[in-house]
Amino acid sequence: MMYSPVLPYYDGTAATAFVGAAPLSGTHEGVYIGGSDLGGMFGVTSASSDVALACRFLDYCLNDTNMDYYQWGIEGESYVVDESGNKTFTEQGSDNDWLQQLGINPAFVFPIRYSVVATDVLVADWHAEINKWQHDEFVVEGWPFIYATDEESEVVNTYLTDIQTYVDENTTAFITGTKSLDEFDSYISGLEALHLADVVAVKQAQYDRYSSAFN
Repeated sequence: MMYSPVLPYYDGTAATAFVGAAPLSGTHEGVYIGGSDLGGMFGVTSASSDVALACRFLDYCLNDTNMDYYQWGIEGESYVVDESGNKTFTEQGSDNDWLQQLGINPAFVFPIRYSVVATDVLVADWHAEINKWQHDEFVVEGWPFIYATDEESEVVNTYLTDIQTYVDENTTAFITGTKSLDEFDSYISGLEALHLADVVAVKQAQYDRYSSAFN
């Protein structure tokens, strides 16, 4: 959504901008896969002399005050807050080159929470509305990061690479017409022979474990 201003013909309207579109749908309804609200992955090694302190620091990085610094910068300089508590960038804060000097959005330096509000204020109202429509209607949660047991890792490492290679090669063949769709059932049988069911069982067990942790 931030790319529109680089277009030589962009005049601030939706007709001349890069805007989100509904995903393509066929037999199944199309979706977009959303990312995690948390950026980056951070942890503490088992050899740390003070694991609890390190974890408290990572937690501190995610508090509301630090997230305001991360997403907006310095109050009164890069942004202001109105009587209702809504934040808007100042004229200077709207200058991305100047804003970046404050260290806004440092990539993978600290744990962060992404802010839709801090992004939408940088675009036209119609653009923010399209973003919201697209997000609310078509975005589903992506597969979460889940730690695997040794046994699960062995199954996935043994079979998944061959499965992915087989899928990629056959997908290209079906699309380009070098393989007929009449061979699709044979393709599915080939997947089953590559132990697809074993990998699916591992992924299902991981997801069930992940889901139960929040219940």
